[in-house]
Amino acid sequence: MTRSAKPEAGFSLMEVIVALGILATAAVGFTSLLQGSVEGTREVQERYLARVVADNQLTDIVWRRLPLEQGVTSGTESQMGREFLWTLTILPGPRPELVFVDVQVRRGEDPEGAVIAQATTLRAIQ
Repeated sequence: MTRSAKPEAGFSLMEVIVALGILATAAVGFTSLLQGSVEGTREVQERYLARVVADNQLTDIVWRRLPLEQGVTSGTESQMGREFLWTLTILPGPRPELVFVDVQVRRGEDPEGAVIAQATTLRAIQ
């Protein structure tokens, strides 16, 4: 009786290398996707905090009972450890008893940079 040789079980070295190559390519793609997601989340959070700064300034103006002076003022506000620069502009409104109130918010470390949040309203002069 002759015994037939059993085929060897397992993967060949070439199959293992190909599988590792595919896994490495997928891991690089996944890492890039994850990094983009983290950066996007950070940007959304920063825009949200900038909008909170703009809303705070408008709320202060709307509820303040002092007479408003037309012109431009600016200041800084900190939200969750981040500094934001706000610019408040008060201009004549469509009627003599109204004024436009506009708030623009930029990153604190980039005062000449892009506006990341803006809010506008009308307020009666008192």
